[in-house]
Amino acid sequence: MKSVRRKGFLYETGPNSALETTPLFKELVADLGLESEMVYADPVGKNRFILRDGRLMALPMGPGAFIRTPLFSWKAKFRLMAEPFIGRAEKEESIAEFVTRRIGSEFLDYATTLKLIELGKMFPGKGLAPCLGHNVPTGPGDSQP
Repeated sequence: MKSVRRKGFLYETGPNSALETTPLFKELVADLGLESEMVYADPVGKNRFILRDGRLMALPMGPGAFIRTPLFSWKAKFRLMAEPFIGRAEKEESIAEFVTRRIGSEFLDYATTLKLIELGKMFPGKGLAPCLGHNVPTGPGDSQP
């Protein structure tokens, strides 16, 4: 993922996903002729894990699990709870700037360097390419185009 400025516009690149929360979504995909491009996740992929410090840790999927997880510091957890009270930006900002301003750099750091072990199970036989694309950073400071 990265932010790109071109011809006066700021946009983000990277993998895309969506939830089909309405039949209109499938209709839009059909109207665009993209049905053959749709890839659905395997239900086993709902369990996500992060490899951190050589240990596999469950990604917290609820408030209780989030409070108990060792993945984030207490400072980061309290920062997240303050998010509803953070005001609007005073300038145009990238997604990275938005995340850092709203919930802190610790969450941005994890979001951009996560190793989602179960992701491969979501696309059996296809590897990670269909969901990761070619713009995924492999670690801090990575400048892949």
